Amino acid sequence: MIRKFKKQEENPDIDIPLSQDGGESDPHALSESEKRARKARIKSFFTAFLVAFILLGAVVAVGYLYSIRDRVSARSIRNYWNNLWGIRISTETLDWNLTDEAAFSLYQGGVIAADLSGIRLIGTDGIETAAGNHAWQEPVLTVEDTRYLVFDRADSSFFFGSEDEEILSGGPSGGVTCASLSEAGLTLIKSESGDLSSVEVYSNQGQLIFEYHSTAYFGAQARLSNDGKTLAFVGLSASETSFETTVLFLDVENAEQTALLSLGEALPVGMAELSDGVFAVITDEALYSVERSGKLVGTTRFGTDTLSSYSFGNDFTALFFRRNQTGSRYKLATYDSNSSPLGSISLLHEPQSMAAEGRLVALAFESSVDLYPAALGSHSTTELDHYVSRVALSREGTVLALSDGTLYLK
Repeated sequence: MIRKFKKQEENPDIDIPLSQDGGESDPHALSESEKRARKARIKSFFTAFLVAFILLGAVVAVGYLYSIRDRVSARSIRNYWNNLWGIRISTETLDWNLTDEAAFSLYQGGVIAADLSGIRLIGTDGIETAAGNHAWQEPVLTVEDTRYLVFDRADSSFFFGSEDEEILSGGPSGGVTCASLSEAGLTLIKSESGDLSSVEVYSNQGQLIFEYHSTAYFGAQARLSNDGKTLAFVGLSASETSFETTVLFLDVENAEQTALLSLGEALPVGMAELSDGVFAVITDEALYSVERSGKLVGTTRFGTDTLSSYSFGNDFTALFFRRNQTGSRYKLATYDSNSSPLGSISLLHEPQSMAAEGRLVALAFESSVDLYPAALGSHSTTELDHYVSRVALSREGTVLALSDGTLYLK
């Protein structure tokens, strides 16, 4: 007997989701549309944040570029690029055939010099340019950042410039008796009819921003403070029997005198503002440290020593004396912004030239240059093959020496 079995239908497997809470759906679970909406909101937030950050960076960059607009030029950009890659002047010798009275200095990584042939500059790229066409007989050169001032003590001419561009200049007929340059601008003392002296203050762009006329003092020194707020003026008054040196401070913005200090019967020699805002005033008898409030914060009298030359560093004053006593004939002394001694050394020979910059002092003797720290401790010596007539110095200690018309960088 044959039995026929009925074919059984195959039942498909059914996945039954297991749920710990009795099969109920998660109330916090997001649907696909909600997930897409959340991603869109997050993306929108980060896009807005990135745009705001870029805009803020652009505003800061524009503000910074605006603040340095006067310092940006083709030469400065080229110098910055060269400095970035460590490129310096291709030669350590500049055969410019300068006169012994030439003034020179390190300038924007290169060199600037003024003498009878005019003003010459050479950049870190080795390219030489000229500024002006005046023949400088006894030039005094001052460099502040990208600007410089050349003043001729022989004929009272001056040239205020940046790189090879003129900002302001004056010839022999201008009546300028003294010129100085600070971080904030140019100061000129002139002799004019009706006034014993007239002071003009110019911004770094060459705009006249302040004038002071004096009928009581002959102007000896004048300088605009580095913040551009105060004019320091050293004047000399005289009578039939005596004379007196006075330091005046004037508010540039309000055009009024704020302080006055008498230094007695002394001949003014030099003045500078040191890094902490104190003005160092040198006379033939003493060194004074004066605040712009008119307060005298320090004095050093020279006694029997005779002042021969001086130079100002960043925050100190270097004085070189001839000694009027037995023993060593010369002395070099340095003083801080309060006129307190930093260091002193005795010397048997007088240097041909002295320079100070930053926290360093350089003395040139025959064919060598001695470099001292401000405290006049141990020194280093740079030897040259020729007689050194004049010397200049950078804040980093680079020595620029003039020998037979040639400049040497060491």
